[in-house]
Amino acid sequence: MRRLDTIAARTMALLLFGLGLFHIASVWVYQAALTREIAANDDMRIAERLIAIRRSLLTQPADKREDLAHEMSGGPIDAHFGMRPLAVARPGDVVAETLRARLLAAEPELARAGLVVGSDVEAGRQGAHQVVASLGLGDGSFANVSIVQVRRSADGGHATVWSTSLMALGVILASLMIVRWITGPLRALGAAARAVEQAPHSERFTMTPLAESGPREVAETARAFNDMQRRIASLLEDRTLSLAAISHDLKTPLTRLRLQIEDIGAVDTRARMSAEIAEMEAMIDGTLAFLRGAPGEDETRLFDVRATVESICADLADQGHDVTVSGARHTIALGHPLQIKRALTNLIQNAVRHGGRTDVRLAFREGSIEIVIADDGPGIPEALINIARRPFERLDAARSNGAGGVGLGLAIAERFIVANGGTLSLSNRKPHGLQVLVNLVKRPPAIATDP
Repeated sequence: MRRLDTIAARTMALLLFGLGLFHIASVWVYQAALTREIAANDDMRIAERLIAIRRSLLTQPADKREDLAHEMSGGPIDAHFGMRPLAVARPGDVVAETLRARLLAAEPELARAGLVVGSDVEAGRQGAHQVVASLGLGDGSFANVSIVQVRRSADGGHATVWSTSLMALGVILASLMIVRWITGPLRALGAAARAVEQAPHSERFTMTPLAESGPREVAETARAFNDMQRRIASLLEDRTLSLAAISHDLKTPLTRLRLQIEDIGAVDTRARMSAEIAEMEAMIDGTLAFLRGAPGEDETRLFDVRATVESICADLADQGHDVTVSGARHTIALGHPLQIKRALTNLIQNAVRHGGRTDVRLAFREGSIEIVIADDGPGIPEALINIARRPFERLDAARSNGAGGVGLGLAIAERFIVANGGTLSLSNRKPHGLQVLVNLVKRPPAIATDP
């Protein structure tokens, strides 16, 4: 079931609920009013017919009144002539009282001649659907009329429901068109924003201009977004020029210094100066790499995470480091291989540099490939774990003195992993050591085989 997480979906849900509720209420009110109106008209017609029967009987002699009453009977009315009233009043009977009020309104003379509306006194029962009216004729005789209560439902009820339903459907369709008209530019804005999201991690930024049209609020938002894109493009261009200048203006003097120290006779002094220059170059390279962002990969592709990890660990083992790889094989994922390799290289190098012996284990978890990098070093105090993730933060005192680095390896690794949809977390091991947990999104055809 689609979640109601869009303006269109929530608007349609609100419209369906609101219009449905008001539609049902309006149909009920309309039908109730129509039924009451029909009932009132029926009562009026019955009252008029009773008055007509009474007036007709008054024009005939007593011996012909019964025959005339029989002839005027029909439908819900059965009329008879008699010398006494057959009706007995029923207190609290709304139908009887309403009919009596209508009869008196139409024929005030009945108040003197006698009028009783109720049930049949001879039958001794109170029929649920029958009313008896005894109308005095002024000479002691009565026209006794039995009326079957017939309440017709409103004609065309189904037509009314269909008519209002079609009207509600029309309103919903029109609202849907309006919602799509309004949300169309917003969807385009979302797509453009996702494109801009990758801008800080790329060498080039291609603007995606939005149409500055639609409702005023949407047009103003599109205009502001286009202005922001232009500012980002300008900032990225300035960044590219600045990085090129830094790379040239700082590395060139260092290269000259490296050549000049070869003339220094003292071997120890030359070695110390060479190490200082190497450290400065490493700091510059790390800073430039962080500022540039991810390597220039435009498309994702399939790659084997296990093969990448084994390649990194093999290089470090050749350099004399104690590092092992274990766990799942054939960990095929979809992503940017260079970014992931750079991130894992930084993490594993940090582990062997600060923690000595390092074990890298791969495993499959639900929907992800898990990479655990565990070392045997001193770990990081809990209060400093979040600080360690910041750029240019060096916690060598908490790990191992003299380890070097410029505090960018972890920041760059986390940036690349997050850019590929993954996560990175740090935790201390017991009794000592640090564990880095990386989760990469597993995509088909990732296959879990033997661990």
